[in-house]
Amino acid sequence: MRLFKDKCGFLLSASMVSILGGGVLYADSMAPKNSTQQAAYDSDLFKSDTSVFFVNGEFLYWLVNEGDVSYAIKMDDEAWSETVPTYAIGDYHNAKYDWAPGFRLSFGHFNAPHYWDVYAQYAYVHASGSNEVHAPKESNEYLNGIWASPDMASALESAKSHIDLQYNVLDFLFTRRFHPNEHLRINVFGGLTSALIFQKWKIQYEDVFEEHSKIENRWRFEGLGLRLGLGIDWFMGYDLYLTGVASSGIVSGWYKNSAFQKTGADVAGTNHHRPILDTHFHDNRLSFTSQFAVGPSWQKGYENYRVGVFAGYEFTIWTNIQEIYISDRQLAKNSKQLFINNSNLSLQGLTVRVNVDF
Repeated sequence: MRLFKDKCGFLLSASMVSILGGGVLYADSMAPKNSTQQAAYDSDLFKSDTSVFFVNGEFLYWLVNEGDVSYAIKMDDEAWSETVPTYAIGDYHNAKYDWAPGFRLSFGHFNAPHYWDVYAQYAYVHASGSNEVHAPKESNEYLNGIWASPDMASALESAKSHIDLQYNVLDFLFTRRFHPNEHLRINVFGGLTSALIFQKWKIQYEDVFEEHSKIENRWRFEGLGLRLGLGIDWFMGYDLYLTGVASSGIVSGWYKNSAFQKTGADVAGTNHHRPILDTHFHDNRLSFTSQFAVGPSWQKGYENYRVGVFAGYEFTIWTNIQEIYISDRQLAKNSKQLFINNSNLSLQGLTVRVNVDF
């Protein structure tokens, strides 16, 4: 009997220890984690569940690049012959743009928790550049014009170029946002894009007798199309991100091109009040465009708003709009052979963006 009581007491004690021990373990598992075990970043870095309006303001400092804008050749050696026609000898001189400031503005709305937004953005850049070249000092070397100048009675003394471009692009875009993990946001966007781009290029030749020949070439493209793209924000730590965007578009539009040349020189059998060259061209065409930008950004979310600053390098290219038309010189009743120089229009440079969500 005593042995039975001792066994019962032992079992009761063991049961109490087991119950108390299990309760302690359960309570420990339900206890809040130590703050040192918390993630080192905000669990919602991108405020993906908050509907906001947003405004972006961007400063652009871009350089325009174009091909086929040569206006003169400066000889660096004597010609093969002084009496027999020869080909070009020397260095080509091209119209070049200076670095130019511009801006891009956008305004939109993010619709949470459906992860899509809609916005409009407008970009503007006005760039220009002036260049000048003078004849070589050697008596058997010359300065040659790319454009024909039959009104020049003697060799050229100088050639001047001034080129001017105005760039306007307006987009209406929709974005679907994806958050594969806490560190990465991916934006897939698409919508309408429109462009109004026009260029004016003036050239002046002057001979040793200070007679002038002036040429003006203009083209203009305006169109509407579609744009698709992808943007990423990759969290690196300390509110710093690697940000990039890439997009491509196709634009259908109206293209116009004109060339005009006039001189004040009196040449026998001519009427100097009329232009030597006066041509016009227009058609409908497609232009393909692509944009790439990458750089670091700083982004910080607060209780009622979110701010970000991006600084990166951007590339933009347009095809099928930069063209120069030059004809050969024949009698008025004879046919004219047409030479068409075409190249891509590209813009590149620094892009700095300030973003506010509210």
